[in-house]
Amino acid sequence: AHRSLNRRAKRAYLPLLASLGYLAVRGARYHLTDTATHYLLPDSPYYWGGLLAVHRKSSPLCSRLVEALTTPDPAQAIPEPEHRGNFADGWASGELAVKRARPMVAYMHAHSLAAAAGLAMNADFSAATTLLDVGGCSGCFSVALAHRYPSLTCTVADLPSVCEVAKDYIAERGVTDRVGTLGLDMFR
Repeated sequence: AHRSLNRRAKRAYLPLLASLGYLAVRGARYHLTDTATHYLLPDSPYYWGGLLAVHRKSSPLCSRLVEALTTPDPAQAIPEPEHRGNFADGWASGELAVKRARPMVAYMHAHSLAAAAGLAMNADFSAATTLLDVGGCSGCFSVALAHRYPSLTCTVADLPSVCEVAKDYIAERGVTDRVGTLGLDMFR
């Protein structure tokens, strides 16, 4: 916003920079990675300034990219695509439709699955018989623990729409007899 970058071009370019390893997404913001800090900031001893200057002058693609980013947005607002936005806003408000919950649950499942497996392998839940996983999203932690501890029964508590989606993940892993869901608004 400070640089008045074209929103449409920015929505295309920022994920590209992230996929190349120059930006990382945390929350709803982009941040520089160590690679970007080392090679793209002028005060770094490893700055690629000379290399980039040659490419900037010799590549027509560079000037087209700068033009796309700096062309002002049209007078009418560019609507955000339906799938965009901060999933956490809908989750925290308790107002999340199943259609919006699906991509959010898929994102969180991919994000948390390795941690869930690590928890199940390294933590001792052998004395537990029941577990309430508040804000459990896809249920990956409950599923991993249920697989590791056959006598453990788990309940994934999350928004009703999230629980609807989580049921598919739980069924896919074959533990519906020991992992259930409880639709509720954890914040209220």
